[in-house]
Amino acid sequence: MPEVVVFDLDGTLIRSDSMLGFVTGRMLRRPFLGVIVSPIAALLFWRLRTRPVGLSIWVWAATVFTTEQQRARHAARFASRHLRGRGRPIEAALTELREHCRAGRQVVVATGCEEHIAQALCRALGLDEVAVVGTILRAAYGGLVVRTYCNRGTKMELLRERGFEPPYQAAYTDAAADLPLLRTAEQRIMVHPSRENLKRVRKEFPEIRVLVS
Repeated sequence: MPEVVVFDLDGTLIRSDSMLGFVTGRMLRRPFLGVIVSPIAALLFWRLRTRPVGLSIWVWAATVFTTEQQRARHAARFASRHLRGRGRPIEAALTELREHCRAGRQVVVATGCEEHIAQALCRALGLDEVAVVGTILRAAYGGLVVRTYCNRGTKMELLRERGFEPPYQAAYTDAAADLPLLRTAEQRIMVHPSRENLKRVRKEFPEIRVLVS
C-alpha cells in the first residue's frame, strides 16, 4: 500500500474558512433567515464545545428548501469564487502536495469543511487525485445539519473509517486542533500557523517544521 499523507484544507491549502464562507454567502441570499438564526448560531459556533451545533444552525438555514442538485451547483460556484477571493491558494503547501502525488503517495485532504464543498474546492484546485474526508451532514427539517464534525479526534475516527490507518508519512495543518493527527505522523508540518497555534504545538513537538510562502 502507498504511504499516506494528510493535509488539512482551511488555512493549510487555502486561506480563510471555507465552510463559514459558504454559509455566509448563502445567508446573504436569505437575509430574513440570516437575521433570525445568525446571532445564536454565531454565539454557539465561537465556543469550541458547541461549535457543531452553531454550524448546524447555519448549515440548515443555508440548505433548507434546496435539492441535492441545487446544493451541488451552489458548492461548485462557491468554490470558484472562494479561490479567487478570501480562499486564495497557499502555493507552498500545494507544491508539496503535488510532490507527494508524483512520488506515488496517497494524499488525503481531511477537513472540518463539509465534504462535498471540500471536494468542489479540490476539483477547482486541480486536485482530482486526492481523497477527501470532511464533515458529514444529514437531512433534518427540510434542510441539512451536521451529523459528524470532522475535527480533532473525530477527524482521526473518520480517516480510519475510510481505510486511512495511521501512522501517516506526513501531516500538514495550521492548527493545534490537529494535534491528534500530528501525533500519528512521521513528519509534521505547520503551514502559516498563528503564533498561538505554533506555541501550543511546539510544547509537544519543538522541532516541527513550519512552511510559509
